[in-house]
Amino acid sequence: MHHLHQAIREDTKMIVLCSPNNPTGAYLSSTVQNSVLELAKAHDIILMADEVFRPMFHSLPNGEMEPVSFLESGYEKCIVTSSCSKSYGVPGIRVGWIATLSNDFLSRFTQIRNYTTISVGLIDEIIAAEALSSRCRQPLIQRSLDFAKANLTFLAEFVAKHPQITWTPTRASTSTLIRLHSKDGSPLNDHDFALEFVKANNILFCPASLCFEEYGQGCLQGYVRLGIVMHPETFRHGMEKLAEFLEAGSGLQ
Repeated sequence: MHHLHQAIREDTKMIVLCSPNNPTGAYLSSTVQNSVLELAKAHDIILMADEVFRPMFHSLPNGEMEPVSFLESGYEKCIVTSSCSKSYGVPGIRVGWIATLSNDFLSRFTQIRNYTTISVGLIDEIIAAEALSSRCRQPLIQRSLDFAKANLTFLAEFVAKHPQITWTPTRASTSTLIRLHSKDGSPLNDHDFALEFVKANNILFCPASLCFEEYGQGCLQGYVRLGIVMHPETFRHGMEKLAEFLEAGSGLQ
C-alpha cells in the first residue's frame, strides 16, 4: 500500500488491479482490498479490477475466507471485468463482461461496444448463459479447482526432487510461476529456455521476463509460467518432459 500511495499523482485517473493475479497467483486480502478502495475514494478516482480468476481460490490458508468482489463495495467508480475463459474453462466462446454501479460508465461502454463488436454470436451467448447457470456454474468451477489442487500437489513433489527449480506455492488463479536455475545457481535465460524447450517437446513454457516484466527490470529473470488447470495426466506429462530436459542438461548451461 505504501508504494501505491506514492504512485498516486494529481492527474491519476484510475487504479488497475488483477486479483487473483496472472501469472503469480497472488491475491489481495480483504484488508488490502478495503485499503485500496479507501485510497480510490479519497482521491475520487476510478478503480478497475480484473477478476477473471476470482473464483479460483484453491489453496487458501485454513480459516481464511475468499475476498469478495470489489463490486460489492458499493463504490460507484468501481469497474469489474471477467469472462468465461479462465475459471469456467470455456475460452472458445470468447464471452466476457464489464460490471459497474455507474450508469454513466455503462452508457459509455454500450456506445463503444456498438461501434466495435456489437454482439457475439447467438450460440456463444447461449453457451455462456448455460455455463453461468445454477446448473453448471459451480460444477465447472469445482472441476477447475480439483485440477488445480491435484496439479499443485504434484508440482510440490516435482520441485522437491529438482534443486534447479524453485517455487513459491500459489494460493489462487489458474497459473503459477517456477524459477529455473543454471548449475551454478544463477537464474537462466527464461526466453532462450522456453524456445529450446518448445522446439524439443512442442510444449510451451511462457517466459515471464518477456511476457510480464516491465521496463527490463530483471526481477522475473529465470521464471516461466505454468498453467495448472488441466487434466492431471496432461500436466504430469509436461512436467515429466521438463524433468528429462533438466536431466539431459539442456537449456541449463
